[in-house]
Amino acid sequence: MLQRECTLTCGVAKVVYCGCLDESVAACLDAVIKSPSPGESDSLNLRVLTAKCTKRREMENQEHMSSAYKRLSCGCNGETKLQSVAVVGCNGYLGRHIVRSLHHDGFSCCGYDVHESDVANCRTYQQCDITRQDFWFSLKPFNHVAIVFLAGLSGVEKSFIEPERFLSVNVMGLLRLLESLKGFGSAAPRIIFTSSRLVYEGGGEVDESATRMARSVYAATKTACEELLSAYHARYGIPYVVLRICVPYGNLVSKDYSYGTMGFFLNRLRQGLPITVWGDGSIKKTYTYIGDICKIVSGMCSRSLPCGIFNVGGHDYSLREVAELVVGRFGGSFETVPCPEDAQKVEMGNISLLSNKLDGLMDLHYERLEDHLDEL
Repeated sequence: MLQRECTLTCGVAKVVYCGCLDESVAACLDAVIKSPSPGESDSLNLRVLTAKCTKRREMENQEHMSSAYKRLSCGCNGETKLQSVAVVGCNGYLGRHIVRSLHHDGFSCCGYDVHESDVANCRTYQQCDITRQDFWFSLKPFNHVAIVFLAGLSGVEKSFIEPERFLSVNVMGLLRLLESLKGFGSAAPRIIFTSSRLVYEGGGEVDESATRMARSVYAATKTACEELLSAYHARYGIPYVVLRICVPYGNLVSKDYSYGTMGFFLNRLRQGLPITVWGDGSIKKTYTYIGDICKIVSGMCSRSLPCGIFNVGGHDYSLREVAELVVGRFGGSFETVPCPEDAQKVEMGNISLLSNKLDGLMDLHYERLEDHLDEL
């Protein structure tokens, strides 16, 4: 294969090609370049040959992927080898737990994040910028059975302050990954993407077909990423899974690393302050134990499960009920305060994620918050 780049104008036709050419395409290219007055037929021949070459390379990529999966399962002497999973965004709350769980389940994790050092204890680690296309091409996707995509910026209010940055990192980061995989088609590693309850309009029980309504730039980036995954699956066959998570809780990696609602509550108590609950605390949401989320991600690394969008279930609690459980276990107190005006504009009210679609596939039985208060 020869690396060539050229721009040719032949009559009314223009050919621009950059990439690897096999011998037949390279020969045609050389003939056109050397011709004193190339015609449209030369341009047409070149375009036909490059199209054939591109199609052949796609087929070779898919064959490479298939053989790579076999090599991941079986070594040169027939011994069992660990299947590799790439975890992009491995240093975050979800990432650290998912890496821990995947290792426990027999996978080998390659970690990628924006930080200089790896805090998730991956087998290998690389600092990366997910918005750069050259990073994704260096990922060597055929080495992995799945790519767990957790990278990105989060925060409802912060997304209104830095909207362009949220779009650049969250949406373009995923788009760069999809662009790097389209040549592999359905043989590409499965993308496991974590989405959010915030894509929904809200207002009670919702399944995957419920009305979506983004109330923040952050939520809009999640919606856009879901649509990109669907589009590239339809066009190129790239396998994917979207996991819509409501409120994760639990901590299995470090006692000083709580997250989200629980992190806020515990930090208030550590400072000797009462937990503050907005409004009357009656709004209910689905809370999911981190161990259950990890179990789901590990299961989704199996290529036998269908692609698509799935709600992740759990158990529903009001904010007041959660505050009472935390105070009952750790002491302290809580108080209700008026909900800020800006927060009211993006609040979705009660939301319960119905997860029948996922639960039927994986026979899930979700843990209760009461049983894991010591792991917050």
